[in-house]
Amino acid sequence: YRPIVLSDMTAEINLDRLERELEQAVEADRRYWEKNDAKFRAVNQRVASYEEFKEIVNASHLKPLDRGEKVTEIRTNETGLWNRGRSRGGGGAGVDGRGDSGSSLLGATSSTGEPPASCQQFVRIWQSLKTPEDRRSYLLSLAPSVYSNLFASEIPFGLLGEFLTALDAADSDKLPTQPTVSILTALTNCQRFQLALAFFSQSEKQAAQRLMKRLAESAATTADGTDEAEAIAKLSQLYIGEA
Repeated sequence: YRPIVLSDMTAEINLDRLERELEQAVEADRRYWEKNDAKFRAVNQRVASYEEFKEIVNASHLKPLDRGEKVTEIRTNETGLWNRGRSRGGGGAGVDGRGDSGSSLLGATSSTGEPPASCQQFVRIWQSLKTPEDRRSYLLSLAPSVYSNLFASEIPFGLLGEFLTALDAADSDKLPTQPTVSILTALTNCQRFQLALAFFSQSEKQAAQRLMKRLAESAATTADGTDEAEAIAKLSQLYIGEA
């Protein structure tokens, strides 16, 4: 038997790599919320076209010059790049503001068994889940009241469509009707629900239609599915505009 010493543990841990991953994860998280805020500002400004909307979002990281500041003196990070969205490897993030940087590191918080304490923590965990199966399992693992608390002020841009896409990707025998209906109902009571619906992509709209149809068919096959059928009809009206 040989006692474990600190040098044995650190020999297999690349601290520089961990630090880089953490910095990248923090930067990706900051950029996500920065772009999310810009999207809502663009909507409130009633921009005339998607191109104008995209320009506002892509410029969300830009800050006005301070008095007396020169353009040649602007260095926002150690690489000297003025565009923070293109720093650290040049990949950056798209209009959705989501990248893979550091997701595996922060995704470990989902293993605690505790529901996320904030909307930001939920987003970090959600981004770390790469498959529809993992995302669906995580959605169904949280009580409906958790969503009401997390998204009391708003549903972050793009998340609602991703929720429906993940649920729609499940096999019929892996999509429990009652928990799914409860979660979808809780989301309808969150702030800016209608605004989130307005920005569904075509594929997300189709996923919503398929999901509502599957839920309705599932409720119709159960002996006591009358209440569920009524709830699903209301959800269909809210999510896809038809009962």
